[in-house]
Amino acid sequence: MAIQELNIQITGMTCGHCVNAVRSAIEELDGIQSVQVELNSGKGVLRIDNLQVSTEQILNQVNEMGAYHAEIVPQ
Repeated sequence: MAIQELNIQITGMTCGHCVNAVRSAIEELDGIQSVQVELNSGKGVLRIDNLQVSTEQILNQVNEMGAYHAEIVPQ
């Protein structure tokens, strides 16, 4: 297990339902330890096992939803 904190920026969220939808989509992936998503800032903070899930998989999971766009925030 290689736990890593990952910061992402998510655009397109307009309400609490959007936050829940994005969080649920990310949580479906194996290797996700925790997910926090904030509506106002659009920031997501994830704890992941990077041996089980890649940042590309996470971004694709959000971006394929159609209404949202996610990208990595440099630390």
